[in-house]
Amino acid sequence: MESDFKGRIYILRHGQTECNRNGLWYCPPESHINDEGVRQAEEVRSVIEKISPEKIYCSPYQRCVDTSKVIMENYSDADFKIHQCLGERNFKGVEGLDSNGIMDRFNISMDHSPITRNIDHVPGIEASSSFHQRVNACFGQIMSDSRECKNLLIVSHGGVMWSLVYQKLLLTPKPRTFLNCALLGIDFRNGTFEPFFSMNMRTDWYSDINPSWSSLQL
Repeated sequence: MESDFKGRIYILRHGQTECNRNGLWYCPPESHINDEGVRQAEEVRSVIEKISPEKIYCSPYQRCVDTSKVIMENYSDADFKIHQCLGERNFKGVEGLDSNGIMDRFNISMDHSPITRNIDHVPGIEASSSFHQRVNACFGQIMSDSRECKNLLIVSHGGVMWSLVYQKLLLTPKPRTFLNCALLGIDFRNGTFEPFFSMNMRTDWYSDINPSWSSLQL
């Protein structure tokens, strides 16, 4: 059960891809991280080593696998597992479009979050409600399977991170999209989720959640 989990959960977004660099909303599952994405993953590697997660759960998308390989280069003690349910929301209906292109073609703003319901009607788009249900069920299963872990790492996508924040964290207002290799630490205590650590966040992230990895208490 989710409530039996007593550890800490760290969620890492993958490194930059060419799709990210060009601002495209749909990025094929087989897309690799680019040179900047490798650099970003290398930069966060020492933090992951300090955290020393017992388990690492990874999206099946190649960009997350690439990121995991970089951060695990000097750290191979963790139990590494691919979870299909950690994949990004399917944005194939807006393939090849950035935010301006989506506005021009569909008159839909993507400024607020990757989980906007306004885009649900576009053919090929995974409905926001279905995506939230998938992420919530996946998160619960991972916690149930990791009850003995003190530190758990999930390597996934910006949309997955936003869905978890939207559903689990009592933050108002909700944050905007997450940067590449953004890292968020969450405590689960007495049935509630509390963020306690963040790294590589946007400047409008919450100032009371410590942005400095150097103060990470382990």
